[in-house]
Amino acid sequence: MIISEYKNITRVVAVFFAFSLFYIGVSAAKDNSPVKPDTSVDAVKFNPRIEEGKGVRNPFLSPADEAAMKAEAERIRMLRQRALQKSKPKITRKVDPIVRVKRSIKLQGIVDNGAIVNDRSVKAGDMVNGAKVIQIKKDRVVFSFRGKLFVVKMP
Repeated sequence: MIISEYKNITRVVAVFFAFSLFYIGVSAAKDNSPVKPDTSVDAVKFNPRIEEGKGVRNPFLSPADEAAMKAEAERIRMLRQRALQKSKPKITRKVDPIVRVKRSIKLQGIVDNGAIVNDRSVKAGDMVNGAKVIQIKKDRVVFSFRGKLFVVKMP
């Protein structure tokens, strides 16, 4: 007998619930006015992510998807930036030929009366990238290029 009374009570609750949902639906259908959101100060909740300027995370994207979208946006931004740089006329500075030759010479070591420059063994009088070896000292080599002297020191 207790089980049957329980079943009857659950049926009554289910019917009541169904009618209440139906009534809410009918009353909402009669009211054609748009629902106005509550914009009072109490209704607006503080969201620290918005206040910090970080925006709100899309709840339909996983963090991995969000990271992938940010990476793609950054890639597109970089491509646009490169395209803008290519479209701008390049301003080329004329580099002094002596400076260019000096930068191309890499002194790697000094041995007695010779030196190792750009993976080659050289002595006084040899040519390296158009520059003539004038003098080899124990911590530097003196070169001459187009009549001007310059020194390359050991690193």
